[in-house]
Parts: sequence; structure tokens; C-alpha cells
Amino acid sequence: MPTFEWVGRDPSGRLVKDTIRAASEEEARELLARKGISPQTIKPKSILQMELKLSFMERVTLRDLALFARQMASMLDAGISVVEALAIYGDQVEKEKFKKIVNEMRADVEGGKQFWEAMKKHEKVFGPLFVSLIRAGEESGNLPKTMQAISLYFEKMEKLIGKIKSAMAYPILVLVVAVVVVIGLMTFVVPRFVKIFEEAGQADQLPAITRAVMAVSAFMTSKGMIVLIAALIATFVVFLRLIRTSRGRALWHRFLLRVPVLGDLVLKSSIARFTRTLAMLISGGVDLLHALEITAESSGNVVIGNALKETRKIVEEGRPLSSGLKKYPRLFPPMVVHMVAIGEKSGQTAPMFEKIADFYDDEVDRAVETLTSMIEPMLIIFLGGIVLVVLLAIYLPIFKMAGAISGGA
Repeated sequence: MPTFEWVGRDPSGRLVKDTIRAASEEEARELLARKGISPQTIKPKSILQMELKLSFMERVTLRDLALFARQMASMLDAGISVVEALAIYGDQVEKEKFKKIVNEMRADVEGGKQFWEAMKKHEKVFGPLFVSLIRAGEESGNLPKTMQAISLYFEKMEKLIGKIKSAMAYPILVLVVAVVVVIGLMTFVVPRFVKIFEEAGQADQLPAITRAVMAVSAFMTSKGMIVLIAALIATFVVFLRLIRTSRGRALWHRFLLRVPVLGDLVLKSSIARFTRTLAMLISGGVDLLHALEITAESSGNVVIGNALKETRKIVEEGRPLSSGLKKYPRLFPPMVVHMVAIGEKSGQTAPMFEKIADFYDDEVDRAVETLTSMIEPMLIIFLGGIVLVVLLAIYLPIFKMAGAISGGA
């Protein structure tokens, strides 16, 4: 059934736009009329446009959540009701998935539910952190300020994740270039020289390095290469499935923390993330035990998440939070433990967590610079080494042939 895009006015006279599925344009107009919509324009949605909206494009990102929180905060602060604010935002959002979620929340709130209850139905999208803070904001009567704080939190989280991605982008790019260069040399350049050597009758007198490169080239131009690629793809698929299991994900996260240099970056970014999350929850009025539970689930690292769950048990027994963190010196450095202890004694736990998060944000910047400065020369040497080996394998026999010709002359 075709999909039509329409723009019109709802029963209150407000300009709205959306899509509708109908057998024809006339049927679409009838369906809209039954809903009290007066359509101004109706046009078929192109198949190409529908195909381009892939699932990954419709995924709700941290940027989407930050923008949603910021715009909702502005509208609520201006005195607009939650229902009207959701209706306005639902008209503006472009992603169909998020539009549907916002419109469903508007309908639920309009039907008598609280905002946080309507949001909890979509907790997989918003996360327990967002839902808990909205609940605390509604109960305290300070929802606009809570929304503003949430938007700042998600913006900082997006920036933190962006730093990690930027640190990994360059090495991946260089590796891709290296793979392309090697494939080009082995499948196009080396075979031509192999033919020259065979025609010159030198195939049995080639240096060991040349024979090795020729063997690799023969493998890459044969069906063996297809088998290797298939094996690599299968290994990657199995890896993805393993890390989706709780045990596999825990092993992978533990491995990442132990990798030199990279592990330091992962740890610092995880500390920045969980301390900022705790600061946000505690300052938003969420009790410490619930805040630790939410933070453990959204820490981004299973190992740290499990440590926080154990720490929560210690706090539940009436002991200080710092004493629980102290049990995991590899995950929570002494500086973090001391600052948390000071915050607990002074009654300034949330501000202290915020200071720790700011400190580790800067540490992530330095870790990214260190990782980049170390990986860049290593990758260049690696790529240069491969090219050098191939060139030696090609030119050593040529020099030998040229020397034999000049000697015979």
C-alpha cells in the first residue's frame, strides 16, 4: 500500500504534517478527514526516499536525546504544557521512529499518565537514567531545570564518545589503506613480474624473499583468498554474537581494559562516564542506591558495571561509597576514592563527582593524544615495511639479471 506525505491543520487549527498509508490519494483524504485533519497538500512518498531511511538512520542517538531535552526544557520554561510541548516537538522531528515515540508519549500524557510513566514505555530508547530524572523532576516540580540538565549531560556524553571514535578513526583508515595497497601489489604488480622471471628462465634461481612474496601473491590470486575472506567474515560474525552474550561481553571488556595504552583510554572514559552519571542522578534527587543501580547498567563497561553493583551492596549495608570503590584499585584510582570520601564527609557528593568527571574528560583528551602519537608512526612503519619487502622481492632478481647481462657483455 502506498505511503503519502501530507501537510494540513488539525481540529485546533494548528499546522501539522505526517505520513499516511492508503490505496489512493482520495482514500488518504478521507482517512484524514475522519481524524479531523484538513489536508492542504498530499503527495506520494517516493520509493527511493523510503528505501534511504534505513534502520541505522532511524536510530535515536545521544544527539537526538540532547536536542529533545533542550527543546522541551525551553518550551516548559516558557510555560507551555507537557502535552503541547510534545505535540510541537513531534511535528518537528524528522526521524519517523522518534516521531512515533514522541506522539505516543503525547497521547499517553493527554490520557492522564505522568510524563515519566509515558517515557518509561520507551525506556530502551531513553534509558533508565532519563526516566528516573524525569520522575524526580516531576515530583520536585522542577521539570524544566531537570530537562536542561539532561540536555547538558547528553551533550557531554556525546562529546566524550566522539573523542573515542576520533582516536580510533585514524588507525582504522591507515589499516584500510594498507590492506588496499597490499592487495593491489599482490594481485596486479607481483604477478606481472612473476611472468617476466619465468620467461627469463629465472624462476628457479630467485631469492628466498622473492619466492615468499610470489607464494603469497599466488595464494591471494587463487581460490584460497576467497576461503580466507570467508573465514575472516565468519570469525567476525561469531565474535559479534559472542560479545552480545553477558559472558562474552564481560571477557571482551576485561580484555580492552588490559590492552596497553588503549586500556588506559577505555578506563578513563568509563570513569568520566559513570561519575558524571552519578553526579547527574544525585543532583536530580535520585537516592544513592537507585543512582548506583542505574549507573551500573549504563556504565558502558561490564567490568566497571559489576564493580558498581558490588559497591551498591556495600552502601546498602550502611558503609560509605568510598569504601566500596576502594575494593577495586585497578578500576577506581586512589584519587577518585579520596575525592569521593571528601565529598561524602562534606555532604557535597554530587559536585565532587562532577569535578572528577571534568578531570577525567581532560585525561581522555590526553590519552587520545598519546594513543594517536604512538599508533601513527607504528602504522606508517608497518605500511612502509610491507611496501619495502615487496619492492626488494621484485628488484633483487632484476638487479641479478642485469648484473648477469652486463657480466656476459
